[in-house]
Amino acid sequence: MIVLVHHKGKKMVKAYRNGAQIAYINHVPALALYELAENYPDELLIWCEERFENGIDELKWQKILRNRAKMASYSCSGRVFLPEAIGFIDTSVFTKIRREVPYPTWIMSSDRGGIHAETLLAFKESKIPVDSFDYFLSTVAKQGMPHGLLTYSDPNIASDSPNLEVKYSTDDAVLYDFVRNNYKKRWLLLLFVQQLIYQKKALFFSFLSAIFKGKTTDFKPLFSFNNNNNNNNNFNVDNSYEIDVLIPTIGRKKYLYDVLGDLRKQTFQPKKVIIVEQNPDPYSSSELHYLTSEEWPFEIDHVFIHQAGACNARNIALRKVTADWVFFADDDIRIPGDFIAKSCSFIEAGESKAFTVSCLREEEREIIENVVQWSSFGSGCSFVKSSCIENIRFDLAFEGGFGEDADFGMQLRNNGVDILYNPFLKLRHLKAPVGGFRYQKKQPWDDEKVQPKPAPTVMVYQLKHATPLQRLGFKTVLFLKFYGRQSNRNPFTYFRSMQKRWEISKKWAKILIEQNP
Repeated sequence: MIVLVHHKGKKMVKAYRNGAQIAYINHVPALALYELAENYPDELLIWCEERFENGIDELKWQKILRNRAKMASYSCSGRVFLPEAIGFIDTSVFTKIRREVPYPTWIMSSDRGGIHAETLLAFKESKIPVDSFDYFLSTVAKQGMPHGLLTYSDPNIASDSPNLEVKYSTDDAVLYDFVRNNYKKRWLLLLFVQQLIYQKKALFFSFLSAIFKGKTTDFKPLFSFNNNNNNNNNFNVDNSYEIDVLIPTIGRKKYLYDVLGDLRKQTFQPKKVIIVEQNPDPYSSSELHYLTSEEWPFEIDHVFIHQAGACNARNIALRKVTADWVFFADDDIRIPGDFIAKSCSFIEAGESKAFTVSCLREEEREIIENVVQWSSFGSGCSFVKSSCIENIRFDLAFEGGFGEDADFGMQLRNNGVDILYNPFLKLRHLKAPVGGFRYQKKQPWDDEKVQPKPAPTVMVYQLKHATPLQRLGFKTVLFLKFYGRQSNRNPFTYFRSMQKRWEISKKWAKILIEQNP
């Protein structure tokens, strides 16, 4: 392990390996990091600001970065090198960091962090600006994320440091330059307009400077960071491994039968299949007669209820989980015969505690080429370690609407559980038509004269998980996108109308949150 000590990200102080100082030529921390990576490609590279040099534990670092496709840091000082206004154009889960737990983010800190030398060398020809060490590290993380680099803020790196309040930068010039290098050009204009409207900042110089400066970063990965986690057919799964399958269903007797048939043909069988069947008709009875009339190679725990709603159904099923892992499945998917075995192989090979798999329609094509950190969660195509969801449930505020998947995912992340996406594990989503007694829930806002926009359940997610500036960014993009889909072409009356709809959405979202604490 090599430790690089720097002074405020501006110049090197020293570097040492196994306790002995080593020489370097470059005194710019980012360039010194490259230099040492080339000289010691098999080493773990650790950086720290000189104030935080004491307390670096090699065994801890070896554990945190045991996966070579991983990068981690922690802001011991609480400082973030970008202004909070990044939320105007980046509303993803990766920019609002929960500092108390390991959290997926591309926002890196020069206070303390680490990466494998071999992994860093993939960025050597990327033309990443090196003047600011935080800028450099965050660009490495931002560019590497879509290619399988797993990046985290991890408080375990700084267990000897106090968890200080976040202090965002006020340097808007750095913000515009970073956006120019890491986002599409149109986001510069959107950032400028929103800062002008919401923050009363007219940052013409920063905007024009970024526009005319042009993009400098040009990352082309030299290799796949996690190519060892791909679709490996050579798997050997311990027979003591246990998985429960969780399926809510309503009015899809035939499709569910096919799902169970696919599970029956698995080369590695689940321990139990938990089925929560719903029919809102109080005089109805179960239509799933094949559950008892046929033999199944796994236990079936069938619950029949008269309350419709996937959130409630999944919560009932979660209380019945007894296996090590849970496979959240839809009732209209098709499952290859070796799917669970390959999923278990992925679990054993990696360090993931939650992951979503590819679940596309027949005509859709998978565009993701690596195992990556995922910004959502698929409640019909995901695996989660059971111990991670003992105190997590689907929020009933989302019942009958949209957003329960994303909210469940955020609950996991806020508990320190990252969600990966594995494009090599494939299900087929039939997207069965609504039929039988599948229901359309009447919402209390359906009688509003002015209909809410967005749907109040979507607003619930915004109120629970987005920063105030991210919420404004979401609002701006929503208003712009919806303008081309409706008939009112007068921008002034359109804005007034949408503002009313936004406020009505907030009103009902707050009611839903209050009713479902």
